[in-house]
Amino acid sequence: MTDFFLLLLALAGSALFAGSETGYYALNPLKLKLLAGDNRLAALCSRTIRPAGAFLIMLLVGNNLANNLAVAASVGLLAGWNLSNPELWSTLLLTPIVFLFGEVGPKQFVLGDPQRSLLRATPLLFVFRILLLPVTYPIGLISSLLNREDAQAVIGRRHLAALLLEGGRSGHGEAPVLLAALRALESQGKGLRPYLRTDFPLLSPRLSGGAARAILAQTRDTLGLVDRIGKAPGLLLGTHLVHTPAHQNIADISLDLPQFSPDLDLAEALVQMRAHGASFALVGSPGKYEGLLDLEFTLSLLLPSEPHPARGQRRPS
Repeated sequence: MTDFFLLLLALAGSALFAGSETGYYALNPLKLKLLAGDNRLAALCSRTIRPAGAFLIMLLVGNNLANNLAVAASVGLLAGWNLSNPELWSTLLLTPIVFLFGEVGPKQFVLGDPQRSLLRATPLLFVFRILLLPVTYPIGLISSLLNREDAQAVIGRRHLAALLLEGGRSGHGEAPVLLAALRALESQGKGLRPYLRTDFPLLSPRLSGGAARAILAQTRDTLGLVDRIGKAPGLLLGTHLVHTPAHQNIADISLDLPQFSPDLDLAEALVQMRAHGASFALVGSPGKYEGLLDLEFTLSLLLPSEPHPARGQRRPS
C-alpha cells in the first residue's frame, strides 16, 4: 500500500508542477499585481514566482523528481505482485497515466482559469521553492552563465501574448487589433516570407515619367519598384509622378527602402520599420530580393475580418 500511495503522491506532484508551468505562462501579470495589493495569497504568489527563471527551474526539478518517484513506486508495486520485468511493465503502464493525469490533463484544466489555479497552488509552490532551493540555485546560476538569450525577455513576450489573447477574446471594438498583435507576436521563427508582396511591377530605370505613370495607373495602389543599376530597387510612388516631367528619369525620384533578411521575425521587422519611419521594406539578400514587406498588406493578413489582397505572380529580382 505504501508504493500505491507514493504513486498517487507522485502523480499529484507531477500534475502540480506541469499545471503550474502552464498557468504561469498564461497568467495575466497585471491582474496579479493589482490583486496583490489587498490579497495576501496573491502577494505570496507574486513573491513565489519571482525571479521567473528560478521559479521555472523549480517547476522543472520538481516535475522530474515527481516522475522519478512515480517510476520507483510503480516498480515496487508491480514487484509486489510478482510480475516479471517490473521495470518494463512500469514503463508501459505508467507512460500513458503520467501523460494524461500528470501532464495534459492538468495543463488543460489550468488554462480554464490560470490565475485562480495558480493562487490555489501557491502555498505548496512556496514550500517547494524553499525545499528545492539547494538544488535549483546552482542550476539557475549555471543556466544564467550558459544562456545568452535574455530569459526575462522571453518570459515577458509570453506574458504579453497572454494579455493580447485575453484582450482579443473580449467583446470591445479593439479585440481584432489585439488579436492581430498576438499573431504578429506568435510569428516568431516563421520569418517574413509568409507576409511578402510580390505583385509590384519592376520598372526599368530608363522608363520616362510618362511611361511609368501609364504602368502604375493599371496597378491597384499605383506603386512600383525601380531596378536601379548598382543599387537596391527603389520604391516609386504614383503620387510622385503627378508633377514629374514626362522625360524625368524615374530612378532619380524612387525612394530607398530598409532591407531585411527573410529570416527576420515579423515583430522585429515592424519595430525596425517604425524606427525607419517606413511603411515598406525590401526583403532578401543583395541582388536577390524575394519581395516587399508592405505594412498595410501585412496588417490585412493579421486581421481576420479584413479581405486579403490578391497576391501577384511577378517577383522583383
